[in-house]
Amino acid sequence: MLWELMAGFGLGEVLELCYGPNTVTQMMSGKAVSRALRGYILVDAALNAVELQMLSSNTCKELNVECELLTNDVMDEVTVLYERLTYNSDKDAINAVLSLEAVITIDTAIGKFKAQLAIWSHTAKLWTQFMYNIKTIRLFIQAERLSDWSLHQLATQRMLIYSQPAAISIMRSVQGCIFR
Repeated sequence: MLWELMAGFGLGEVLELCYGPNTVTQMMSGKAVSRALRGYILVDAALNAVELQMLSSNTCKELNVECELLTNDVMDEVTVLYERLTYNSDKDAINAVLSLEAVITIDTAIGKFKAQLAIWSHTAKLWTQFMYNIKTIRLFIQAERLSDWSLHQLATQRMLIYSQPAAISIMRSVQGCIFR
């Protein structure tokens, strides 16, 4: 499992910043699932913050990694949008997120940066995979809460690659439901 592999790459040490060592042992062994999930989401948020900080500073040049630096204008635009969403969650603000050029610019820059880091370092590639898995879990939770079938299908599709026997049995049951 990825979590066991990540334990050797510092995930346990990062979690011990918020949780005690005995708790982290329980989390990493799969016994404290809900607490582990909260911890993993917290680590993911911290990694995303570090990525944004790296993209808005000269860290890329220090690491000899090619990346698009985010300008202050882009960061200011996203900050204004974030405050608008936080204090006034109207539909116009939500639609503005989807169409704002700054959000698309940041998403593209982060994607390119992650790809460059994955080439540069195997450890970075592993952490990038960790972030992808946490994003999948978050998509699944969001799909369940919103009862969004298409989002549920996307999240399930992203999870099925980790369990081929489960995927085969699910596909057989889905075929049975469809063709009855």
